[in-house]
Amino acid sequence: MELKIFRDTLPQGGAGCTVKAELPLETEIRISDDLPPVGKLVKCFVHPVVLQRQLQPGRLTLEGYLRCTVFYQSEVEKGLCQTEQKLPFTRQLELPELAFTAWTAVVEGQTEYLNTRAADPRRIEVRGAYGLVVTVHTQCKTEVITALADGGIEQQLRTLQGVRSVAVLDKLVTLEGELVFAKPPAAVLDITGNACVGEVKLLAGKAVVKGELRVQCAWRAEGDTALQSQAAALPFQQVIDLEGITEDCRCLCVAEPVGFTLSQAESAAAQLTANVMLHLRAWRSYQLQVAVDAFSTRFETELTPQPLVTEQLLCTLNDTATATGSRPPPGAGGPPGCPDRLRPAAGCRGAAAGLLCALRSAADRPKRGGLGAYRQSSGNSPRRKYPRRAGKLRENLGGQYPAAHHTAGGNYACAGMLAQH
Repeated sequence: MELKIFRDTLPQGGAGCTVKAELPLETEIRISDDLPPVGKLVKCFVHPVVLQRQLQPGRLTLEGYLRCTVFYQSEVEKGLCQTEQKLPFTRQLELPELAFTAWTAVVEGQTEYLNTRAADPRRIEVRGAYGLVVTVHTQCKTEVITALADGGIEQQLRTLQGVRSVAVLDKLVTLEGELVFAKPPAAVLDITGNACVGEVKLLAGKAVVKGELRVQCAWRAEGDTALQSQAAALPFQQVIDLEGITEDCRCLCVAEPVGFTLSQAESAAAQLTANVMLHLRAWRSYQLQVAVDAFSTRFETELTPQPLVTEQLLCTLNDTATATGSRPPPGAGGPPGCPDRLRPAAGCRGAAAGLLCALRSAADRPKRGGLGAYRQSSGNSPRRKYPRRAGKLRENLGGQYPAAHHTAGGNYACAGMLAQH
């Protein structure tokens, strides 16, 4: 009797690669008439915002903009002022030929260099480059033998467990609220925010995301050079359409503030508009029985092994920590580990640019923790070519090993997940 072969598809962990690219920056910022002219440049920041990612065979296309922010001092008022400009970009990155049915791309980077000068009191020239680090991970469907029948066949079956990527979505949402100042501000210097996702509820084809955006605004009053701070909280609830999502899926959502707009504050209250990028990733668990060994009592049998790689979520992490700190006045000295000095943070890796950044010696830096995943498989042990080198394909064939990708910020992110800094 003829041998019967039953087959099915398995979502197998694919390959991953890391590529680097440089975005040139050359622009001219005009100072509007409602701002005082430039007396002295203080600091310039560049922060990338990626709006779209598109993966094609051998190529990844990124679209977004660089937000260039310049702080300067007015020659007349001697107060700190700020201006910014958005520079759109489209960049195509060459990748190895990756087979995929699902994929993720984590984009990070840092400022390579910046040269800023005031061409005249109403014109600032900025030249530099921003270095991007992009990590791509794929998942692909592989056909496997699930059972054999007839022909005197004897077989050994094994049940494989893993997760299947069912949704990858980056969605830009707009939040609105109000900032109430103690008095009408003469200048708003900086607005930053920290978004926290409190709950993600999955329905059939939809995800309900609830959270809060905490905003900090640095400003100064008329006739005063001292900086003041004003805080606000903007709760949000977003209903997002996700095809293929069911209630039994596991979902990760990270909210990243990418831009703020404050209406002209003629009174003590001003309208605040915030743009937040929601990064959603969803997986569904599966179990699949496969044939791992077989022989026939009637015919000669030849086996062809097929290495398989399955992926599992190691853990889900949702925790909040509070950090406080202080430092002695300049020149007063301090205990070991105290920041040596404060300076504007030009290229803080893995974090949004802020006004100030603490510098400390390498010996005092804390060890970096990680967030990871692991893969399990049957077959050969893992094999890699040029691990963590830009543009080189890492081949992972079977075995069990930590599958965390090292991000530019120094944390670890499991495949398909984002590290929140």
